[in-house]
Amino acid sequence: MRFVVGVTGKIGSGKSTVSKFLAKLGATVIDVDKVAHEILETENVKRQIVEAFGKEILTDGKVNRKKLAGVVFSDSLKLRLLESIVHPVLREEIARRVEKLRGLVVLDAAILHRIGLDKLCDLIIVVTAPLDRIFERLRAKGLSEGEIRRRLSFQNDIPLEGIVVDNEGDLNSLREKVEKIYQQILLPRIFSKQGGVF
Repeated sequence: MRFVVGVTGKIGSGKSTVSKFLAKLGATVIDVDKVAHEILETENVKRQIVEAFGKEILTDGKVNRKKLAGVVFSDSLKLRLLESIVHPVLREEIARRVEKLRGLVVLDAAILHRIGLDKLCDLIIVVTAPLDRIFERLRAKGLSEGEIRRRLSFQNDIPLEGIVVDNEGDLNSLREKVEKIYQQILLPRIFSKQGGVF
């Protein structure tokens, strides 16, 4: 039996923290960004990226993600081009990994719907946070105001469907919300999906 939960939300909203709390409760978490980074280094994808964005995207033969981000987050057409190269391969790889897993599986992805991974999910959790908190968290990670605004502008299409978790409080408050969702929503659905067989 497998039950797949998509955890999504804007950059800096706390979706990865929610995923970590679910991991502590026994979930297997697939960090979609990390898988995407692996895919950038596959020969076929790297070749297409160099063809699309030029060799200056490479550093020591590897895709320089910071340079690539600088290019695509300043131009929506270039971002869509990158997504057209990466997303089909990413969808296939995530589906392959999910197929091998059992139990509670979490897909941690800011743009879950845009990639098309929502179709793999039994339930979606959307993590939201006040913009001032998002900016505070991302500045602490070293992003400039301009970088934060650009990245957020490309994440305006996250649908508020499924379970919405407002991450406006502290870590303990968020942990309590996740544990409540796990106990009251996830466990009953997991048990009903496996048909009551224990």
